Amino acid sequence: MKLPYRFPRIFFSFAAGILLLLLLYWAKCQLGIDIFPRFAWEEHFSVLNVFQKGEYVFDPPPGRAVLLQSSFDEVFPFWPWSAMWVRERATIVDAVVPGGPDGSRCLKVHSDSFWDWSLAHHLIIKARPGRRFVLSGYVRTEGQAVARAGIMLYDADGNIHNWVNVVDHIQSRVWKKFSGEFVVPPGITGIRCRVAGYRSGDFYFDDIRFIQQ
Repeated sequence: MKLPYRFPRIFFSFAAGILLLLLLYWAKCQLGIDIFPRFAWEEHFSVLNVFQKGEYVFDPPPGRAVLLQSSFDEVFPFWPWSAMWVRERATIVDAVVPGGPDGSRCLKVHSDSFWDWSLAHHLIIKARPGRRFVLSGYVRTEGQAVARAGIMLYDADGNIHNWVNVVDHIQSRVWKKFSGEFVVPPGITGIRCRVAGYRSGDFYFDDIRFIQQ
């Protein structure tokens, strides 16, 4: 069946329109324009995170909701975790590898240092004192590795105020589920999830979930 001559024109016009919309969306993200502060397209279409400029601030409405869910199977085409922070210069390597608790991919971090490292998710959540959150996931370790997971706290000026470990001192050669509750203290306006650890060895994380109660 021969297609009408106008079909290529319609197709290319449609493609050009999509590219224009994506370009405008990219410009919005780079300029930090927030048209709908209570709604985030990225929460429903994770592929749009590729257009974000570094950290992404999200202001969730009150009520129970899953704010973050990372199984490390959804990382293409963006990596939703920040650059690695380490206390001292050392060989710290993070990668997505097979072998998760359900056979899917998971995060692997290898460290040859005694000192701690930290990997934070790019999502910064606006928070009000007194709100409750639950951070959960799966973890296992090899060697001398000691794993932890917690929250970065931001003050009203957007500066890091402190780090809080929701769960700590985890050493397990088999997958172990962790879960810990966190209550936003006074003076804190933003929070951010992180996975971390210390001592040399291999750290594995999977199915990280952050839930607002």
